[in-house]
Amino acid sequence: NKIGENVRIIWGLRAEFFEQFLTTRDLSLKRVVVNTEKWDFLPSLNLTYTLNPKHQLRVSASQTVARPEFREIAPFQFFDYEQIWGVSGNTDLKRTAIFNGDIRYEFYPKAGEVISLGALVKRFDNPIELRMDPGSNGDRWLFEYANADKALLYGIEAEFRKDLSFISEKLKDLTFVSNLTMLKSKVSLTTEQASGVKTELDRPLYGQSPYLLNAGFQYSKGQWNGTILYNRIGPRLSLVGDPTGAGFYDIYEKPRDLVDMQVSKKILKSKGELKLTVSDLLNNQYA
Repeated sequence: NKIGENVRIIWGLRAEFFEQFLTTRDLSLKRVVVNTEKWDFLPSLNLTYTLNPKHQLRVSASQTVARPEFREIAPFQFFDYEQIWGVSGNTDLKRTAIFNGDIRYEFYPKAGEVISLGALVKRFDNPIELRMDPGSNGDRWLFEYANADKALLYGIEAEFRKDLSFISEKLKDLTFVSNLTMLKSKVSLTTEQASGVKTELDRPLYGQSPYLLNAGFQYSKGQWNGTILYNRIGPRLSLVGDPTGAGFYDIYEKPRDLVDMQVSKKILKSKGELKLTVSDLLNNQYA
């Protein structure tokens, strides 16, 4: 819908029916059946206010879900040969309901260029996490999928895309692209989930980095195209520990620098293309 000359609203409602059926046996050969049936009604709203042809303001809100996979609800343990630990499913696992909201200012200097700044918020009900099982010990680590009570994530993000002709006309075919996102997340656990330890109540969301940075250059002229991109993410919670039960604390994945490069050329009168891609040039160690 358009309201006047400057306001456009895109809205809708998505209805989804989801059924997940799993049947197996436990160690005593007793039949275990998991049959989940659920309707989800997922509204969305996107409002754009155009100040002038180059400047606009966007506000959006939506409801989404994240559903568990089969192995995450399966009542047995499988062994991860890469990480060298056991992982158990959880028949009581619930799907995650997510509210998304953001506001963004966008400036388009010219075609193909953008400068934007925005803020975002996400609220998670029953977020799914991979946590250490209290039965773990120094010789055998065990993990299981479980729901936290709630989680909140908020942050700011900036995006920049502009060619370098403002420096020199010789650089008009070279474009600088970058985006930066700063995030803060917090998980709320029930008393049983937190094992009564206050420090666990303040921990970040499983798998969520506090910042994400992408930057690079894109070259395009005639039949030739080239891209070099840099990526870095902040330290993220990789394994949720159990200090009161198994005696192990949370484990974080350290940041690493990632550089990818690609060069391509059109051939056969632009009906074909040759590409050379090199990934992870710096080969930083995972830690």
